[in-house]
Amino acid sequence: MSPQDQATPSILESCLAAAAKLRQVQQLLLEPGTLDRSAAELNEVIATLEQLVSASSPDWGPAESASLHQIKRAAGRLRAQIEHASNLWAGWLQLRMGTGYTEQGLPVFVNHEAGSCFEG
Repeated sequence: MSPQDQATPSILESCLAAAAKLRQVQQLLLEPGTLDRSAAELNEVIATLEQLVSASSPDWGPAESASLHQIKRAAGRLRAQIEHASNLWAGWLQLRMGTGYTEQGLPVFVNHEAGSCFEG
């Protein structure tokens, strides 16, 4: 095995690392103040996946296919977590600052610009 082969992770190693990073991001997003770090980790996952896709004649075996399914499941769980957090935030804003809904079902928020309210 050449030194170059040792430096380049296998398809399986890359897939397992990407799935592990997605699980790590799930945990990071549970902690306050980790959004920037989570975004950086997700960018690393994207770079890894782009490398796998651009690889010429990848050698996909059963183990690699299984690890790709791991990535898909981890990404699905992360997506659900982000959607739930987003819905919670939007709901909180609606309760706190909302005045109702449009005909399309979108929330209408109170306008807090200077001069837009009258206090008397």
